[in-house]
Amino acid sequence: MTDKYMYLDKRVMKTKQELKVAIITLMQQKKYKDITISDVIAMAKISRGTFYNHYRSKEELLLELLDDVVLDLVQAYQQPYKKYRRFTLNDVLPSSVEIFDHVYKHSNFYTTIINSDISPHFQARLIDVLNKIALQDYIIRNRKINSELYAGYQAFVITGMIIEWVRSGYRFTPSYMAQQLMEIVKLPGHQSLERIKGET
Repeated sequence: MTDKYMYLDKRVMKTKQELKVAIITLMQQKKYKDITISDVIAMAKISRGTFYNHYRSKEELLLELLDDVVLDLVQAYQQPYKKYRRFTLNDVLPSSVEIFDHVYKHSNFYTTIINSDISPHFQARLIDVLNKIALQDYIIRNRKINSELYAGYQAFVITGMIIEWVRSGYRFTPSYMAQQLMEIVKLPGHQSLERIKGET
């Protein structure tokens, strides 16, 4: 690739990043449904023509931003076990769990999206992605457990922990969250809950 094309690629990446920052900033100020292209280009300080050189709509811009973050999420999720062909949860150390480091690195994005009017859509996207990874990357060797149900359970657990953590203002460290996740998923079913007896 020539220096000219490398320069153009960097300009494109810079412009796209400015637009992504702009839409996240706007979502901190108003509902996504109320944001216009005019709002985005004014915030990013670019022309309307430049915007349409890269995106056809604000929906396409947001979708690419979500795709960027989800790709990084997938890589973080797979990190603890990618070197194993066969593994158990005991092989996975909390220090190798990077999914909460990923969330914290993108904390501005997660805080904004989870507290926005597109939060239900994003939560559904997270659950779907985590569910598919679990089904594609490994199988449950316990034949009494349905793999699809287990994948769904795990996806909801992780998504729920992320949402609770974000809404708490990241009150715990990423390493603490990773440790808690591993304790939760390793906990035998017969030890996981104890009924609190109320007065009768």
